[in-house]
Amino acid sequence: KGKKPQRKRISRQKRSGLLFPVSRIERAIRKHNVLRLSETAPVYLAAVLEYLICEVLHVSYNSFKQDRRRKLIAPEHIKDAIKNDKELNTLFNGVTIVSGHTFQ
Repeated sequence: KGKKPQRKRISRQKRSGLLFPVSRIERAIRKHNVLRLSETAPVYLAAVLEYLICEVLHVSYNSFKQDRRRKLIAPEHIKDAIKNDKELNTLFNGVTIVSGHTFQ
């Protein structure tokens, strides 16, 4: 009997086409003693997080382009972008950013 050729393993991150690590997110969820977790929950959460980060970076980049003094996106750009965007402002209500600013 011959051995079957083994298929190369492909991570869930690669299969889903995401940039965020699905296995790391699953590990973080399981760290909190979750008894039952579906196979797709970490993939879905990674997709949502990736979308939110992409949206915040997109709005922050627009704020950054108006500021000609800086070469990198600073926490002030993120703060201003979230403050000026109605939906992001309601989502990040009560969140503290590294610069020490809390959204109200």
